[in-house]
Amino acid sequence: MKKLLVIVFAILAIGAIVFTLMQNKKKAAEKLKTSNDFSTKIPVNVIPVSEKEIKNSLNLVGVINPFKEVNIATEVPGRIRSVNFKEGDFKGQGSVLVTLDNELKSIAVETAENNYNKAKQDLERYQQLVKEDAATQSQLEQYLFAFNNAQLALNTAYRNVKDTKINAPMGGIINTKNIEVGSYVAPGTLIANMVDISKLKVRVNVPETEVFRLRVGDNVTVTTDIYPDETFDGKISVIAPKGDEAHTYPVEIIINNSKRSPLKAGMFARIDFSTIKGRTSIAIPREAIVGSIRDAHVYVIENNKAVLKKIETGLEGDKDVEVTSGLNVGEMLVITGGNNLKDGTEVSIVK
Repeated sequence: MKKLLVIVFAILAIGAIVFTLMQNKKKAAEKLKTSNDFSTKIPVNVIPVSEKEIKNSLNLVGVINPFKEVNIATEVPGRIRSVNFKEGDFKGQGSVLVTLDNELKSIAVETAENNYNKAKQDLERYQQLVKEDAATQSQLEQYLFAFNNAQLALNTAYRNVKDTKINAPMGGIINTKNIEVGSYVAPGTLIANMVDISKLKVRVNVPETEVFRLRVGDNVTVTTDIYPDETFDGKISVIAPKGDEAHTYPVEIIINNSKRSPLKAGMFARIDFSTIKGRTSIAIPREAIVGSIRDAHVYVIENNKAVLKKIETGLEGDKDVEVTSGLNVGEMLVITGGNNLKDGTEVSIVK
C-alpha cells in the first residue's frame, strides 16, 4: 500500500512538471509571436490630409531696363552747326538737340517756291483758256501735273529745312553722344541714345513650370543689392507667349524709380513673386513627398498598411506643396518613416 502511494505521487508530480513546462512553452511562443509581429511593423508619423492657403515662393533674378529708350538719328545730310547736349543731360520732349547747316536747303526752298508760283500761274491760266475753249483738256492736265510736282518739291524743301533741327522725341536723359560740331552727317547717322528712367522695366526669364501661374497685372516685390533695405512695388506688364531654347519665358515688370533710392538701367534685381495671391487647396508638407516634385508620390495608411499613391503638384510654398490630384481630404498621410516603406508594408502609427 505504501509503495502504491509513492507511485501515485510520483506520477502526479511528473504530470505537474509536464503541465508546467507546456504552459511555459505556450507563453513563450505567444510572447515570441507578439515580438515578431511588432518587429515587422514600421513605425510612422501621420497627419490627416487637409486644405490650406498656399502661396508661391518663386524668387528670380532679372535685369533692370529703361522704361523707354530711343536712338536719335539724322533725317537729312549736312554739316553739324551746333550740339546742345552732353551725356547725362536731361532734355524735355521737343528740345532742340542738334542744328545742321541749312544754307543750301534755304536756297532750295526759294527755288521750290519760285517753281511752285510759276506752276500755279500756268495752271490758273490754262484753266481759264479751257473755259474759253482756247486750250484742250489734255494741255490742262499737263499743267496740273506740273503744278502737283512743284507743290511736292516745295513741301520736300520745307521738310528738309525743318529737319536741320533735330528735336528730342521724348523727355529723358542723354545716354550716349555720337557726334561733334563740324562733322558731316548722312541721313540715318546716329547722333545720340536717349533713355527714360522715371519708370523702369525689370526683365526676368521664368521657367515653364512657373510661368503659367503668373498673370498680367499681378503685383510683385523687387529688391536690389545696392539698396538691400529698400523694396520696390512692381506690376507684371508683359508675359511672353513664346519661350526660348531653355524653356524660359521673358516676363516684364514695371516699377517706379525712386528719387531717394534711384536705380539705373543695367542693374540686377531680385523679384519675389510670393505676393501673388495664393489659393486654398490640398497642401502637404514637403517631407511627405517620396521622390521628386516632378514625379511625386506619397504614402497613406489604409487598414494599418502603407499604400503608395502618385500625386500631381501645383504651387510650392516654403514648407508646403499644393496637391492638385491624387489625394483626398481626410486621408492619413505619412510624414515621417516613409523612406522605410514599400507599398503594402504593415505599419504602427506613432502617437
